[in-house]
Amino acid sequence: MSIIMISDEIPEILDNCNRVLVMAGGRIIKEIEDSSGISEEELFDLVSRKSVLQGAAG
Repeated sequence: MSIIMISDEIPEILDNCNRVLVMAGGRIIKEIEDSSGISEEELFDLVSRKSVLQGAAG
């Protein structure tokens, strides 16, 4: 069974999901198979960095 959860709250995602797909611009930019192995800061940095890059390109 699968559930798709969409959230911009990183702690909520890490608390409730085993597998995380980070999307930007309609594409998957990162797949995290085991979310217990990533910190809130690492996930935030990944999402923030991609957002900054997209803003500069668009």
